[in-house]
Amino acid sequence: RQRHEALRAELAGAVREAASRVAADVAIVVPPLPPAVLPHEVLAFDGELPFVAAPLARLQLRLNGVALLAVCGPNGCGKSTLLQVLAGRLAPRAGRVERNVRQAWLDQRLAGFDGPGSALERIQDACRQRPEAELRTRLAQLGLGAATLATPCDALSGGERLKLALALALLADEP
Repeated sequence: RQRHEALRAELAGAVREAASRVAADVAIVVPPLPPAVLPHEVLAFDGELPFVAAPLARLQLRLNGVALLAVCGPNGCGKSTLLQVLAGRLAPRAGRVERNVRQAWLDQRLAGFDGPGSALERIQDACRQRPEAELRTRLAQLGLGAATLATPCDALSGGERLKLALALALLADEP
């Protein structure tokens, strides 16, 4: 029993010591966006999706004001294609898309972040109207410190690329 208690105390001490060495999580702060006055009809689609088989290809969709939309379905049913058409990255096979608000595309593969340019250079190219000090502050609030900003984009981790993509969607002159 004494050996058991001694071992238990020793292990508890080891756990406390290990916990003290763990870095605290850095809080991510998303900058507040300016208030938006939204048009009555934010987005309208009446047409046919490319690369999607019937009956899912034909679709009518209208989003009014502030709306949340969940796009659900099995792999390969056209969810990403629909979102790319709505964002203007793909043309519909037939029909029309009307977008009445600015939008940003956050690619699930984060494909735009390869190459030798640094994270800071990439964001400065997209945010020409903001001073560097403000950009550094905003990026630090998203958990991207000075060392990360000097790193070439192709050497960033997946999480760092995601934070950079989020910063571009939120801060860029044109999302």
